[in-house]
Amino acid sequence: MWTRHLPLLLIVPALAWKVILFHGYHSTDFEVHRNWLAITHSLPLRQWYFENRSEWTLDYPPFFAYFEWGLSQIATRYDARMVEVDNLNYASKETVEFQRYTVLATEGIFYFISWFVIGHFSDQNSGQRTRLFALLVFSPLITIVDSIHFQYNGFLMGVLFAAILAAAKGWYAVCGVLFASLLSLKHLFLFAAPAFGIYLLRRACSFLRQGVVVKVKPFFTLAASVILVAAASFLPFLLEGGVEQLIQMRTRLFPFGRGLYHAYWAPNVWAMYAAVDKAVGYALVYAGKGAGMVNASMLSAHTGGIVGASTAEGGSANFAVLPSITPLICILLVIIAVVPGVVAMWRRPTASRLVLALAQNLFASYMCAWHVHEKAIIPVILLLLVVSGKSTELNRFSFVLNIIGISSLHPLIFTQPESLFVPWMSFFYLAFFSFLLRRTIDEERVRQYTTVGGTERRAEKQGCSGFIIKLIVGLYLCVFPVLDVFTLLIVPNTPKLRALPFLPLLLRSTYTSIGMIASYLYLSYLCLVSPPASPSSHPPPPQKSKQE
Repeated sequence: MWTRHLPLLLIVPALAWKVILFHGYHSTDFEVHRNWLAITHSLPLRQWYFENRSEWTLDYPPFFAYFEWGLSQIATRYDARMVEVDNLNYASKETVEFQRYTVLATEGIFYFISWFVIGHFSDQNSGQRTRLFALLVFSPLITIVDSIHFQYNGFLMGVLFAAILAAAKGWYAVCGVLFASLLSLKHLFLFAAPAFGIYLLRRACSFLRQGVVVKVKPFFTLAASVILVAAASFLPFLLEGGVEQLIQMRTRLFPFGRGLYHAYWAPNVWAMYAAVDKAVGYALVYAGKGAGMVNASMLSAHTGGIVGASTAEGGSANFAVLPSITPLICILLVIIAVVPGVVAMWRRPTASRLVLALAQNLFASYMCAWHVHEKAIIPVILLLLVVSGKSTELNRFSFVLNIIGISSLHPLIFTQPESLFVPWMSFFYLAFFSFLLRRTIDEERVRQYTTVGGTERRAEKQGCSGFIIKLIVGLYLCVFPVLDVFTLLIVPNTPKLRALPFLPLLLRSTYTSIGMIASYLYLSYLCLVSPPASPSSHPPPPQKSKQE
């Protein structure tokens, strides 16, 4: 009987212990969301996207603004001053606890939905579902970014997981509503639209040799559901202030003038690009060949703060040696980078491949998009965790990407005692993950021994190339604890290193970007060659015409 209550047995302690983090460090994102509570509560709707008394202006889509408005109605019961627009940087005890509890509440909903999503993609005859759910519930990713740093990623992931579950169950109109709602909560999930769009299109239409046969009712039901969500999101603003509202909203949602990098380089293609630029630039200067070849003013740029060589809307990021990067270049690279996920969806639109394709599309945006935040890796890792039970290969890959991704978030927490707590939390989680991975591998080995004609046959042994790859990956991962020791112990106690505050971030970002680039390429490969999902993991494909 206790198994019926297993989700609660894991969710309750996972949430309860985070209460002790309430009054510790929180980033400026805490004030961002408090200010959004004040804007949506105190000002008329037409002023929401124009208000600029605080530097933390509203820059999320309308549904998230409505979400903040709903929270603000409750916030006044705790401390009415938190919803005053002029009360900047307000952080009373009641305000802190209220905002922290809203994160926990939405996180609990995410975990509840995750139990059913993981169950749909797991082997029901083993403890696989429980193991994967435990890994998701106790993941340091959400703890670092939501419970300490302060954001609502758990809430957004809950909506994404609900859309995936609806797609897997064949509820395509519900899936369309949920994904359209997600886009109106956080527009950065727009990069997942290619995978979702192809999946739903393939389910709503039959593509035959004779042409495209549209299933009229499913297609128009899906289209109508998405249009209704868009109307609910944008129509109130259009009625309040006309097209000017939409123009202002676009400016807030896509602020290209912020620069190519965030304060801490997200470990992606552009982090490696900047590191190579600096290495080549300093090498040329040291060799006495810098004149005319190196833009000396850019050698010390891109090393702190919100960075972009141009603050003009749509400006470019300039470098010392390498060519400048513009938003258009980033957009074109993202379009190219999502192709493997789109191809996988077009070839075989199954639920398991949908999850992989979504992870691949979001990973592509993380690697190549403009002004990427390091936190954008969270959806990729959690999506992979959902389907990691499909094979040992996926499970191993998920484990490796967890190490890289969790380490990439450590610089977000730099205060005592949190900066000491986070590495230890990550260590124990990854040790737990390693233990569960070993169990999964042992189960896979048992399945590899089969009896054929009365004799025992063993699966082929791993080749030399596979061993070398694992050795390289293992050696690469061993450096991450060294980075933590360097950041936490060596830098604070070395005066010369303390004078270079960006050095630890530069080293971590550049080194982590190597693993991120390799992981993106491997995930793209898996999208194209992964074996077909089991029949239980997705609804039957559309029936073909008798003419075929």
